[in-house]
Amino acid sequence: MEPHTDLPWTGERYVPTVTGDTALEHLHRYALALRLAEGKRVLDVACGEGYGSRLLADKAASVIGIDLDAETVSHAQTRYALPNLEFRQGDCAALPLPDASIDLAVSFETLEHHAEHGAMLAELRRVLTPEGVLLISTPDRRHYSDERQYTNPFHVRELYAEEFRRLLLDHFPHASFHGQRVVYGSLAVPFDGAGPFLSYSGDAEALVQDKGLAAPFYLLAVASAGPLPALPASLFDGTAAWEKDSRALLQDLAEARDQLARTRFQLECVYASVYWRITAPLRLLRKAAKRTLGI
Repeated sequence: MEPHTDLPWTGERYVPTVTGDTALEHLHRYALALRLAEGKRVLDVACGEGYGSRLLADKAASVIGIDLDAETVSHAQTRYALPNLEFRQGDCAALPLPDASIDLAVSFETLEHHAEHGAMLAELRRVLTPEGVLLISTPDRRHYSDERQYTNPFHVRELYAEEFRRLLLDHFPHASFHGQRVVYGSLAVPFDGAGPFLSYSGDAEALVQDKGLAAPFYLLAVASAGPLPALPASLFDGTAAWEKDSRALLQDLAEARDQLARTRFQLECVYASVYWRITAPLRLLRKAAKRTLGI
């Protein structure tokens, strides 16, 4: 079998070679999904490159990754070959699966790429068992786009938090909602993991307290026709990756400074040379001729 090649990063689908905020956001979602996947029949809708489906296969009884793009599916089939993992081409609004065949469905950053939201949620409800659970995420239009005056060229229809809530509750009698964003700050949590979660912001002039996560860029929901599993507040620690990227950037900066210093030294040598002094009158004549001729 030929060795796999990485899919290119286009900005539409996350691939494992991407680092920074995008990596933290995607990996955190799959980390939460792993809490719910133990021994389950799992569906990963819009699975993309396939890395998330592969992660879920570590815990799940079986995983099916579905994506609309045939090339992406072919890549995933080649790169992630496991006995309890398969990839299929399919549409999120017409899932190629029988009724009540899935225990856990996950779909991260899919809704905003199309406008068939009702059809997609109806299909997810159809393929889930009566006790099956859906874990789904999408950008919060208010904080992701409006407040930043940002337009993502790959997004077709983004939702406000209340629209997302109504959509989920129209198809599932039970749902809980969470916010997600990458932040820079100081984290203080109880040792035993108990207690409420609060967000603080502001400066030396004034401090602001919010219940839960303030201004989330992404909305995350757990929905089911049956009882909901608990999904705790959580942190995905990206410090090691951030430090690695920072060291690489500092190394690049140091090399650029060294090159700049060498270039400046070479220029100083040229300007101090006998040749440069002798040819100075000729350069002055050439400049004068250009001004006279208008060139």
